[in-house]
Amino acid sequence: MLRPPVMNADRPNAGRRDPAGAPPGTAAGTGGTAAMIGRLPGRLPSIDPGNRLPLPEPEGRDIARPLAWLAGLTVIGAALRIRGLGGELWLDEILTVSSHAGRSIGELVLAPGSLNSHLLHTLLAHGSIALFGAEEWAIRLPAVVFGIATIPAVYALARVALRSREALLASGLVAVSYHHVLFSQNARGYSGLLLWTALSTLFLVRALTRDRGRDWALYLATGLLAAFTMLLGALVPLGHLATLPAVGLRLHRAGASPRPAVAKAALAAGAVCLAAAVLYAAAVPTMIAEVDPSRPRWTRGEEPFGFWYELTLGLRAGFGPLGILALLAAASLTVGGFRLARRHSVYVALLVAPLVPTAALAAVGFWVAPRFFLWSIPAAAIALVAAASMMGRASRWVVPATVSLVAVASLWALPRYYATPKQAVGASAEWVQRRSAAGEPVVAVSLAVPGIRFYAPRVGLDARRVEEASELEELLAIERRAGGRRIWMLTTHRRFLFTRQPALLEHIERCYRPLEEFPATIHRMEIMVWVGGCPAVGSTSRGRPAPDPARSTSGTGPGP
Repeated sequence: MLRPPVMNADRPNAGRRDPAGAPPGTAAGTGGTAAMIGRLPGRLPSIDPGNRLPLPEPEGRDIARPLAWLAGLTVIGAALRIRGLGGELWLDEILTVSSHAGRSIGELVLAPGSLNSHLLHTLLAHGSIALFGAEEWAIRLPAVVFGIATIPAVYALARVALRSREALLASGLVAVSYHHVLFSQNARGYSGLLLWTALSTLFLVRALTRDRGRDWALYLATGLLAAFTMLLGALVPLGHLATLPAVGLRLHRAGASPRPAVAKAALAAGAVCLAAAVLYAAAVPTMIAEVDPSRPRWTRGEEPFGFWYELTLGLRAGFGPLGILALLAAASLTVGGFRLARRHSVYVALLVAPLVPTAALAAVGFWVAPRFFLWSIPAAAIALVAAASMMGRASRWVVPATVSLVAVASLWALPRYYATPKQAVGASAEWVQRRSAAGEPVVAVSLAVPGIRFYAPRVGLDARRVEEASELEELLAIERRAGGRRIWMLTTHRRFLFTRQPALLEHIERCYRPLEEFPATIHRMEIMVWVGGCPAVGSTSRGRPAPDPARSTSGTGPGP
């Protein structure tokens, strides 16, 4: 039978339930920390004009009516992100919906739970669903709004080091970016993280150069929003702390005293880090377990290049057949890149600031996935245009040629993205519903369970026929109850079954026949429909290893 939704389901990197609530004092600690940070801008000591961060003149050319051009790019970016917004949800998006079912806003805030908790988006999706219903587009609405807002935010950040033409080109690259479009249509917090990362970096630069209370307040606010979006957002202020020596060195070389500016920035970034620590304190044990370096993450066929394997698949999906040319074009700009790093050293350091704590996590053995580097999309767009603009006389043709090549490569990949659902749970369930006979069980296995719970009622699949199996014993019990009737089965993420439930996978592959595979944009989220059932009901196959999933075919697409 179809069970009622639960807050968490079996899934990669989130194998434990969120805590039901926060320990005593967490609410007071969170509120007290927020109140302290709110009063901080007015209490920070001012920086003398001679000790503020100097910035070089921007690179590139100015263009007439830049804001009109920016508005046009934003409209184009919005159109690319709104198209297909109502497509099928995939596993993580469905879990985002189920995570707030029956829970108050206070419980959601105070019990973040895991690395996969995206608090701000969950709260905003809660409100969007209340207004518009549990429609796919409504669930994704906060993500798409943040994604669209990132386009002008990138322009503002780029204007620190670039003139209006180059800043528009950088924001244009983000507007047409395959990966940014994908994550803007993903009902998770990643597009929000990119927005807050860009804005917090912008306001920190402004605060260090102008020392206005408003800039410091906006830096604190956007830093807090980044941390509140997801735990990875805490890497932003941590990275800013790590780059403050570069700020001090730049001030020292300019003949200024570095102490006032560095101390003020350290206090502001440290306050955001403190707030993040208080916010996620209740979830520390769960998160430590999830990032256990001894826990296997990649299958044998992918080791030791699991990270690079995933990254390569994502880049190939995002740039298509022109990806190699685009990467070669970017690599050819090393001369301009060195010039950019020398002339705008502090700016470049702040752009890549989250790289420092992320690299530290990897260095001590924690598991790091390609999505940990999504913050780099705006930074990469700005750095690419800036490096091209510093190629001397050649920049007149290098800038438009490089930007055009990267943009065309990204746009080339978008039609295939629009044509393929992130995960076709609803389509596969409807396909089974049309072809199966009344009374034949339909079994959702492991990570297919949340999707079938969400979509079975929508496609008219009788809940009395739907069964769930996350363990071999559960599947054997279903087979016994079937009494010889044909069994239909939906599975997804074969690697997860291979690593977590090898006996279950071996039993499925021995006793069931694969009938239809539904492709997915998200890597490994293909839905496989099986039919059959073991005649020897009750037999197990624990002693037989499952085949290596690296030998099987899988879809191509960026990791979650």
